[in-house]
Amino acid sequence: MNIQRFCRKCQKWFDEKCLVALGSRINKNVKAGLSPIYQDVYFDPKFLLLLTMPIQRGGSCGIVGNSLLLMQTDMLMDEAKMLGQLPEGWQDEINQELLPKEDDIIPRYYCLTCTSVMI
Repeated sequence: MNIQRFCRKCQKWFDEKCLVALGSRINKNVKAGLSPIYQDVYFDPKFLLLLTMPIQRGGSCGIVGNSLLLMQTDMLMDEAKMLGQLPEGWQDEINQELLPKEDDIIPRYYCLTCTSVMI
């Protein structure tokens, strides 16, 4: 199945094959950039991996993509802001099949249109 990636900045979808052929691959790890409102909140390192997942559809994410996982992540961020940490059992609220593994290497690219990093 064809895989597409979404650029959050310019709001466009790109075919992953085009990104591989025409785009610039990022050869470094991407870290989660947290807003200052979360400076006093403790986040599990596994959860921080979710914040750097690219938005995609197709492949193992199916036609709908990983949007449900991203919405669940946003809700957990709101809870963590109120509690000062992620709620206990936060992993139970996430679709485990879509979770990245700590040793997974997720290819990342610069956007073909706006050249921002597509995480």
